[in-house]
Amino acid sequence: MAIHSIPAAVFLKVLNIIILLLGGAMIGAGSYWAQYGTVTVATWVIIAIGIFVCVLALLGLFSSLWGKADVVFLYYAVVVFLSIAVLFVGIWVLSSYESAESTTAQRNLRIGGIFAIITFVVLVLCGISAAFVLGIRNVTKKSLILFNTLFTVLGVGIIVLGTISIVHASGFEVASGVVIGIGVFMAFVSLLGVLGAAKESAGVLIIYSILTLVTFVALLVAGSLAFIKRESVLTYIANNWDSTFSSIFSGYTYAQASAWVSSHLKAVGAILIVSAFGLLSGIVGALILRAEVRGRIAKQGPKHKRLV
Repeated sequence: MAIHSIPAAVFLKVLNIIILLLGGAMIGAGSYWAQYGTVTVATWVIIAIGIFVCVLALLGLFSSLWGKADVVFLYYAVVVFLSIAVLFVGIWVLSSYESAESTTAQRNLRIGGIFAIITFVVLVLCGISAAFVLGIRNVTKKSLILFNTLFTVLGVGIIVLGTISIVHASGFEVASGVVIGIGVFMAFVSLLGVLGAAKESAGVLIIYSILTLVTFVALLVAGSLAFIKRESVLTYIANNWDSTFSSIFSGYTYAQASAWVSSHLKAVGAILIVSAFGLLSGIVGALILRAEVRGRIAKQGPKHKRLV
């Protein structure tokens, strides 16, 4: 691959300097809270993300200065994964900070969540800039192969986890079966994405796009239900607190337990909805590659005009 856009490369350098500053701010804020404030898991997560962001920014500056396309693509891939992680952490923190025990902890988590969202926005701009540096078409095929390979492995891992749950956790057979089903579907769809991109098969790519669209709708519905049914879940907990949930939430009052459940349902709902829209990038990428394949076939003459 060659560098396709000099202005995008310059913009990428500026963005990486901003990311370096944001990462340093996250490390500094997290370290301050760990030393003088309430130490929580979120505090250490914010510090860890700050460190990764700084390392990523240095990689981005190195790739921009060196001008090697393969290094830029490595940077692009890391940006995509890190931006997803940062977004999820930011959403989770902003959705659940109210369940923190003290006002100080709530304030610190809120600030950390805002830092994470700002970092996510800058990371997205970096990813877009890196894609323009490399050329959109060059990035599309490699991205589909890379990310779907990783999701295939993740799907297999989920299948293994569900199988272990069936063997060792009696009473959760139905839930374990659902987990295995999700893993099988994820692995199958992701494998289609890998094969469609690697073979440049227009037919497989359209099947992958349709199945990914189905997943998008399912995640969107599940995330919406997490918000819509939140009050119903809280009412159910209230009606069965003494008989069931007081033992499950041992050490919690009803108010603390309901606040925890409410905040985490909001966080899960938000993450599912964001994940759904994240899948749209895979659909767009597959359709772009499919259009390119069909265009290339059309130029080869009538005898080649078929889905491959």
